[in-house]
Amino acid sequence: MEEYNARVVELRVNIKQKHTRELVQKLDEEKKAKLTEEKTSQHVLEKHSKIILNSPTVFPLDQLYKLLCHRKVFELKHVQDFVTPTSEQTQDWVTIAVLVYKSEIKQSSNGSNYIIFTMGDLEGVEVTFFIFGEAYTEWCKEVRGSVLAILNALPLPVKDNRQNYKIEKASKVLKIGNSAFYERCGGIDGIERCDGYVNV
Repeated sequence: MEEYNARVVELRVNIKQKHTRELVQKLDEEKKAKLTEEKTSQHVLEKHSKIILNSPTVFPLDQLYKLLCHRKVFELKHVQDFVTPTSEQTQDWVTIAVLVYKSEIKQSSNGSNYIIFTMGDLEGVEVTFFIFGEAYTEWCKEVRGSVLAILNALPLPVKDNRQNYKIEKASKVLKIGNSAFYERCGGIDGIERCDGYVNV
């Protein structure tokens, strides 16, 4: 009888432990699902560039898409193919990308300041834009990692097999938000921080 009672107690303990394990597992799954939901709600996909931004965005995407509905939107990787010094654009065009690099302030031959933005899609494509005039005044302090829409940038003459562009009007740049997955490289090159970036 004592052996029987001991067995009953053991079974009850095992059942309780199993129930506890199942309960803990269920709670863990609910917690993971909630964290995933919260993480997803912090990000939003820009449908033209496929860039993921932090949410909320600086400029509402529904308003952006209304502005773009009558404009040709090029993915960054196609800009240099379709927008060249010899091409004729019959409608306004836009590209959306991440500001992955920005140069130090430079001076043109006439003594005016300008800066160079390198825009990227975080997948290896980069295009260079020279920012002059009122665009320089408005945007020279913009930070890396910003997601910008660029309108009707003018193609410069091809140099060293590279097609670059220039922007002079401030209204031709619009900040949409900040990239969720752009991050400056944390490595050290000698005694200086690496100037690269990563798509986390």
